[in-house]
Order: sequence, then structure tokens, then C-alpha cells
Amino acid sequence: MTVASVQKSYVKVFGIILPVFVLKTHIELLA
Repeated sequence: MTVASVQKSYVKVFGIILPVFVLKTHIELLA
């Protein structure tokens, strides 16, 4: 695997995990 493909997959994973994590934290703060 090249560095570019690894970075691309990291971006894809963070694009999924980060919004979920932020949403979860936001809901917990509101609750």
C-alpha cells in the first residue's frame, strides 16, 4: 500500500468517526 492510499483511507475513516463522535459528545452535553 502506498502512503497516498493509506492517507485516503484514514480520511475516509475519520470522515465517518469524527461526525459520530462530535454528535455523541454534543448529545451528552445537552442531556
